[in-house]
Amino acid sequence: MERYCGMNINTVEMHTGGEPLRIVTDGFPKPDGKTILQKRRFVKEKLDNFRKLLMHEPRGHYDMYGALLVEPDIEDADIAVLFMDNRSYSTMCGHAVIALGRYATDYGYVRPTEPETKVNIECPCGLVKALVEYKNGKSGSVRFQSVPAFVFATDVHVDRSPCGSGVTARITLQYHKKQITLNKSRVFVNARTESNFSAKPVRQTKCGSYDAVIIEVSGRPYYSGASVFTFEEDDPLKGGFLVK
Repeated sequence: MERYCGMNINTVEMHTGGEPLRIVTDGFPKPDGKTILQKRRFVKEKLDNFRKLLMHEPRGHYDMYGALLVEPDIEDADIAVLFMDNRSYSTMCGHAVIALGRYATDYGYVRPTEPETKVNIECPCGLVKALVEYKNGKSGSVRFQSVPAFVFATDVHVDRSPCGSGVTARITLQYHKKQITLNKSRVFVNARTESNFSAKPVRQTKCGSYDAVIIEVSGRPYYSGASVFTFEEDDPLKGGFLVK
């Protein structure tokens, strides 16, 4: 167990349609590796205690989601990120990409342009291109096009609320079942919070031997705060705990 006493980890807190994102901006040990996948493996094998500290209670919760900013290794990338949650390190997260697009625009990773600002986000799954609404000096809604999506399984139980990856999967399934055509949009609404995401299939492609489709997803991210997390050595719960 690493020693945490005297260490501060700084974050920016955001959400997209109620889906949380904790962006780690400072204080997390720098992961080794030349590529984003090598850095992801290093964090998973050597620094996983920090994921638990930030994602689990008492600092997080069962549905907390995090983004660790790292140095890009793709030339065209404006920002690079490792995703984390209560279990492990996912390769892609739609609601996080939407929030990170606005974050990158507001925090100087790209030069804002009207009416939209393009942000290239390097994720473990590859380069994702986001377009951030930018008018009168203020950022707003964000849209991005997914990496190729295909139907691997049906009748699977989607997320607690609309989210980027969830609506990507639902639109892909609807397109697979011929329930929606290219460039036809659908809006998915959370019955409790009334938050929503919109999505549409924009073009067909292939992913290996699978027939796939590119999905464009749109959502509105918001800032919810900033945090500084500290750890006391004699705290019996300093390593975090998880209750569903």
